Amino acid sequence: MYLAGGLVIVGCAFSVRSVSVLLLATAMWTAVHLFVCFYEEPALRGKFNGSYENYCREVRRWLPRVPR
Repeated sequence: MYLAGGLVIVGCAFSVRSVSVLLLATAMWTAVHLFVCFYEEPALRGKFNGSYENYCREVRRWLPRVPR
């Protein structure tokens, strides 16, 4: 959902040809990334212990892996 929201803002920036909106998307993306890294993931590690660690090994944070 975070990725989709950021892409919607980037799309709007290109649609209205606004550098300001593109800067807003960059600020939003930075804030979301920091929130995920420093709050959300540690909270999930604490709640789900080893099963979340296994999940993190299998799934990348933002973009899916390309199948072989």
